[in-house]
Amino acid sequence: MTTKISPQMLTPATLQMVRNHNRIINGDMAIDQRQAGASVIVPAGSVFPVDRFRAGMSGANGTGQRVACTVPGFPYMLRVTGAGGTTAAWIGQYIESVNCTSLVAQRVTVSYYAAASTITSLSVVLKHATVVDNFTATTTIETVAKAITSTMALYTVTFTAVMPAGAANGLYLEFVSGTNLAATTLSITGVQLEAGTFASPFEFRQRGQEFALCQRYYYKATARPLGVTLNVADGYSSLVHLPVSMRTTPTLDSGASYSVGAGSAGTPSITGGNPEAVRMSNAASNWSVNTTISVTAGYTAELA
Repeated sequence: MTTKISPQMLTPATLQMVRNHNRIINGDMAIDQRQAGASVIVPAGSVFPVDRFRAGMSGANGTGQRVACTVPGFPYMLRVTGAGGTTAAWIGQYIESVNCTSLVAQRVTVSYYAAASTITSLSVVLKHATVVDNFTATTTIETVAKAITSTMALYTVTFTAVMPAGAANGLYLEFVSGTNLAATTLSITGVQLEAGTFASPFEFRQRGQEFALCQRYYYKATARPLGVTLNVADGYSSLVHLPVSMRTTPTLDSGASYSVGAGSAGTPSITGGNPEAVRMSNAASNWSVNTTISVTAGYTAELA
């Protein structure tokens, strides 16, 4: 028997359960503004191999890269590869406080696809920030170790802990290699964190929506025209209008560069702005006057 769903049954509470339930952004690793699929060195600190997901290693630097995935429905996965001296590796995402406040006093469930070439255990760790949207100091809520194999498989963790008041400061979901990673691989995709004690199917958002969610935290401009130079340091039209309102006024990521029609390219600098637009200038103050300018840069408003 088929039950017809009437519009009256689609209450706001019901709609919230069936859409926008995943608090993780880019859980299917589809957006990769920073690296565009290229491999990146994963250090002892952290780096972003794909949008919103940071990775780090201890003992020795390895690599991280978005690669093809064979799980149906998931074209991509994030893979980290250790080196001979790598003692541990981790992959995680900071979740902004505004997306966590409704989880307080609830239990949450994490689901993900993962595989490892050698290690047999992967710990799923949930922490909360001590200060709102500041992850310099965190408190561990719960850690769950899960067995893992070399074949990509779906795993589910329902934390026994009820989310404390501190969860409203922002959550940090982290996957940590349970044993010495060494020169082996760890792969993951389909990451989802949701309220409740069961795992629902992965929430595939429309690509444009997922892209915009990522751009709240990072935007990559490539050869973005800025008009012509007004003087040695400023341009006539040097505002970069950001495609979405970012989490905060962004800063420049490393590797920003100018291209000019003539003379020295100079050094990119942000001299003012807000989460919607920033004003660019030349920190080296050595442009030729009345030449064209374009900028290639990453603008970051990531949580830290």
